Amino acid sequence: MTSRRATSRSARQPANVAGGQDLVRLLDQAGLTPQAALWVYKEETDSWRFWLAPPPHADERASYYKAVAAVLASPEGKATRVEFGDVQVVPAKDDVLRGLADTVSAAKIAAIKVGAAVVNGIYHPESIIIRLAV
Repeated sequence: MTSRRATSRSARQPANVAGGQDLVRLLDQAGLTPQAALWVYKEETDSWRFWLAPPPHADERASYYKAVAAVLASPEGKATRVEFGDVQVVPAKDDVLRGLADTVSAAKIAAIKVGAAVVNGIYHPESIIIRLAV
């Protein structure tokens, strides 16, 4: 019989906050300034995802993914240690982002930790906000 060991909160990998901040700086320099950038903890996979909401002028999600991939492939991008597979492009009008923006604002690069909660019936996962200007 096999058993699954529950992962404790203290044993999980921390988010790459400094790498996320560096990636946002690189995206800003490339004219790809995200409206939102945050690490979001996914309990079901015990992992962190890096959510990016593209700037209003971004043509489409697929082209923004390609642009982010190009930044991450650069020597400076590789130095961030943010993996492209961790990046998730989300619309600025996402319910979670809008809910967070009701209480938190971070137009500049930050590192604001927000615990998981249900707000107005919408689940907001544990997050570390790097930028939130939606």
